[in-house]
Amino acid sequence: MNESVSRKFYFSKDIQKGFLATVYNYKPRNENILARKGEVFAVLRLKSDPDFDLITAGGILLDYFHETYFEIQESSTLLALEKTVISSSKHLAKLIDNDNKVGKTGIEMDLIAMSIVDNVAYFVNAGSSAVKVLREGELVDIKSALKDPSGEGMVEVASMELMPDDRILISTEAVSKLLKKDETEKLLNEFEVDDFPKKEKNSYEHALMIVGYKLGEKMEEKLLNTVDPEEDDKTLGELIASENEEVLVESEFLDEPVVTSDVPSAMEDADNPNLDEPLVETDEIKTEEMEIQENTEDIEKSPEDVVKEDDRKPLTIKEEKTYKVLLTKLTNKLKLLPKRVKSSMNKSQPELVPSGNKPKQKVIIIVLVLFLLSGALYIGVRQAIKNNTEKVQTEEAQVSLEVLTQKVETLENLVAEIKLNDSTEKRQQGINEVALARAEIDKVKDFEQVKTEVEAFSARVQVAEDYFNRIVPVSEDNKLVDVASFFPDASLSDVAFSSTKIFLSDSGLGKIYSVNFDGTDLQEIVSDLTNPTSLTVDTQGKVFFLDDSSENRIGIFDPTTKTTKRLAGTSTSRIGEVGSIEFAEISGGRVYLVNKTDKKVMYLEKSGDNYGLPASRFELAGLATGKDIYIIDNKIYVLAEINQGLYRFLNGQDDSPELIGLPEGEDMNKSTGMFVDGTNIYFTDPENKRVAVFDKGVQTAKFKGQYKSRDGEMFGELLDVVSVVAQGKIYTIDKSVLYELDLTGLNKL
Repeated sequence: MNESVSRKFYFSKDIQKGFLATVYNYKPRNENILARKGEVFAVLRLKSDPDFDLITAGGILLDYFHETYFEIQESSTLLALEKTVISSSKHLAKLIDNDNKVGKTGIEMDLIAMSIVDNVAYFVNAGSSAVKVLREGELVDIKSALKDPSGEGMVEVASMELMPDDRILISTEAVSKLLKKDETEKLLNEFEVDDFPKKEKNSYEHALMIVGYKLGEKMEEKLLNTVDPEEDDKTLGELIASENEEVLVESEFLDEPVVTSDVPSAMEDADNPNLDEPLVETDEIKTEEMEIQENTEDIEKSPEDVVKEDDRKPLTIKEEKTYKVLLTKLTNKLKLLPKRVKSSMNKSQPELVPSGNKPKQKVIIIVLVLFLLSGALYIGVRQAIKNNTEKVQTEEAQVSLEVLTQKVETLENLVAEIKLNDSTEKRQQGINEVALARAEIDKVKDFEQVKTEVEAFSARVQVAEDYFNRIVPVSEDNKLVDVASFFPDASLSDVAFSSTKIFLSDSGLGKIYSVNFDGTDLQEIVSDLTNPTSLTVDTQGKVFFLDDSSENRIGIFDPTTKTTKRLAGTSTSRIGEVGSIEFAEISGGRVYLVNKTDKKVMYLEKSGDNYGLPASRFELAGLATGKDIYIIDNKIYVLAEINQGLYRFLNGQDDSPELIGLPEGEDMNKSTGMFVDGTNIYFTDPENKRVAVFDKGVQTAKFKGQYKSRDGEMFGELLDVVSVVAQGKIYTIDKSVLYELDLTGLNKL
């Protein structure tokens, strides 16, 4: 489509804070897209506050320009280019909205964009750029010919029909001011930018592209004969202006290019045997071919099959792809052979008397030749199919990689936008874009030729997907200690910590363990318990545990003396079925518990070295589903199937926050464990195989992120979680494993 378009470009490598000048060029490989959108060129100049990262902003802007132009659905090429430039300008404004400094001063943008479809060039300009055309030795500045289609002063547009040897220069204004007329003419005539770079004070604003159309070709006689005499006296600028007016009413000729093929089909080649030259030219073969031609001319053709000679383009094998040339030659020889056989047999036989066995010998030779040619054709076709399949796969892979590159860049640009201005809508948009990118990956994931590239793209897509879904990925590397490797059949039920140790309860073996924060020195500290389900630690490092072993269900282990004692008044008849216990430093020390039987939150208050009898704190019907409890800031948090899974009690009333930011339909009602620190609320959610984190809001608790594994075996039996803010760590238990998670990972989401 655009094989006749040549291009050269230059942009300065000098870097000056607050300035950016660069170029853009893209030619679609897909013929349908090329026929509709054409090859696109642009020159961009940005100016802003020196502290603003213009390089990143310019990259995002050009990516957005590219994506918008090739995805926008417009019948008019010029209108699509116009909308893209306007949209890109607005997109740049959005990028600086959240920058306090640049948001006030703004960014100065000059953008000249050009698209060439067939023999028509479309121009859209925003700002102070330059565009000049050299035609038949005449240099014309056509900037003044560009018109404002809306009158709003946003962009100027035009279009022009190109002629062979037209040369176009689009550049920043600094380049236009630097080059004199003769220098510009020399640049375009020589069509070379190697000598352009000049050291100037503002060389960092230098960027240009020179584009040539059918360089060196002469105008066809037909075109010369169809020039309107009245237009001979018009200047190039006037021609552009008049053509621009036609474009504004959406001329079908300019904006609806018809795609035609200059390459005949393989079937057409096969039906034209005269295309193929015989390997050895003899009088006999010439005579045979003449007879064949005479015979074929006598064949009656239907009206649909009749084609005027003037309307048909001469066919040439040279225009075909390599594998099609092979098939065409073999097919032509094979189709020609029976007719040659017939002609040869007729010539070899006298009219009245047969001449011995000569015809029979010739028939045998002909059959043998036919067999050999058939075999050659079969082998050739098989090899051609194989080569063609590999070639098609490679081409498809390359096209898909180009599309995938754009998709991944779109994802990463969207991540950058969200970091500046987060919103649920943008994250959902990102999730949708991830699905499109994965569809492209699926097309080429089995192609060995691009395996490395696809793996790299897959990793980048995964990173973007994690960001959109607020996921901190978890792997086997996060495993701190597997208790079952030391105590087979261990089944962890709860986790708590002191200033020096982490404590774990094991409901399977009836034990309590201590382990260092780095996973070393795992020790059994309490044994012979019956189904220990919950534990907590007081300010002195003493471990409180709940089990089913006696009438006094709550016990205390003192790590200093290595002794265990039970708390009086903690029988099942007094405290019912207990969901969880938790120590709180209130009134010298209290142990809170959830009485699921009586639907109450109860507490035991410290008195000297002992604790008093259980007392009721408050009662609520939903506490029958209570699973965990935590007390902080004089507020009681209960994990239960109340509201969205969380109930908070303060000053005698419901103070529960609304959990917001989760995907629609999700809540924490199926969570198995909970923890609250000075900043966040943590939930273990085995149903979704994650540890979910919310901020500790007053009226709302916003979803901040989730720790998830891509291993289907991990996090399926999560039971409890704690955070140790001083270490920047989160600890959670799953089956027999204690995992360590990076608390600071939330900051990247």
